[in-house]
Amino acid sequence: LKIRVCDPAMGSGHFLSEVLGVLADRYQKALYKGASSESLTTEEAKRFIKEAASFSKAILVFSGGEPLLREDIYELIRYAGEFGLKPTLATNASLISRETAGRLKEAGLKLAAVSLYGATAKNHNSFCGQSGAFEKTLEGIKNLKNANIPLQINTTITRKNLAEIEQIGEFALSAGALSYHIFFLVPVFSCPYLYSFF
Repeated sequence: LKIRVCDPAMGSGHFLSEVLGVLADRYQKALYKGASSESLTTEEAKRFIKEAASFSKAILVFSGGEPLLREDIYELIRYAGEFGLKPTLATNASLISRETAGRLKEAGLKLAAVSLYGATAKNHNSFCGQSGAFEKTLEGIKNLKNANIPLQINTTITRKNLAEIEQIGEFALSAGALSYHIFFLVPVFSCPYLYSFF
């Protein structure tokens, strides 16, 4: 789990301080078998949230890995809201059942940013490395919308999905997304599999 603190007054994605950046970096990417043992505890996360709120009443993005793998995610979302922050979630939506969406809404989630890597199951599943991922993501999006949680669609551009960017944007529009954000894949280590996407 990673937490990003963004203050709209300072520009998108601006970290409020180097100290907060260091704290946020302590959140390790959640593994599919569960959260990393190096993740912050609930109490450490709450201290981070409280400190972030002392700087600004900013947007707080819970991301990962997959933040929904944390059992305390609802508690942390609620806690962020209590301190005047605007809690949002960056997710692949594959774990968002109707019940999960309801719990997120009840906890005070302000927006869900869902990653969609293709307009077709083939490209999305290829990017995720998992068959059935596309259908799970679409189901999660439907559950978010039914719970009246505002939606944002995120796409990372690669040569494998470049031709589908417009179609993904059209899907975002039809799904009622408030925004469609496009990102560029930036390799940060040597990985032959990663370079196959360029």
